Amino acid sequence: MSKWELRKITKVKAVAPFKIICTFDNKTIKELDMRPLIKKGGPMIEPLKNAHYFKKVFLEAGTPTW
Repeated sequence: MSKWELRKITKVKAVAPFKIICTFDNKTIKELDMRPLIKKGGPMIEPLKNAHYFKKVFLEAGTPTW
């Protein structure tokens, strides 16, 4: 058996400017700071710099989406 197990995100919520909390199918909860990704920028990332837009995160096929 592999050391790594692929987990499904079952819930996502924006909790602070540019941070999300993900709940996984094994009930693990992780807070993720998205600022390093946002700082890298790019056309797909640019809208996430707007805090109001960032708060609209939702799950689509188990992936945080905006």
